[in-house]
Amino acid sequence: MLVNLENVTIKKKIGVRDEISKAGKEYTIGEILVEYEVPDKEYPVRLLLKAFGETAKQIKPLKEGEKVSIVICVSTRDYNGKYYTDAICEKFLDVADKTPKAAPKKESKKSIVTSDPFATKSDLNPTDDLPF
Repeated sequence: MLVNLENVTIKKKIGVRDEISKAGKEYTIGEILVEYEVPDKEYPVRLLLKAFGETAKQIKPLKEGEKVSIVICVSTRDYNGKYYTDAICEKFLDVADKTPKAAPKKESKKSIVTSDPFATKSDLNPTDDLPF
């Protein structure tokens, strides 16, 4: 299940490290602790997230206390009759504390002035082939 978490606070960077799997392949793993507000809850919720590969490398420049928006994958697995749930960070959508994005410019709509007060929209635009 993929979940979008918007405007969460990074409480602690646990670390980013390179490891080698049993098969001998190298991979990067990172862990962060995030905190977010839930409506109708008295206290904020904390969640430990793991990240792999390029997503794990994106953890390095983040700072504690910084606000981010992320997509996580929540999954549960069975091992020896016990269940374990993981929350894995799939990607960082944006970093809220960075400079704000510029708002898109709105196109100005020029009003068409006509001497006929009962002219319809199609009368004003003869190339429009729609009847309304």
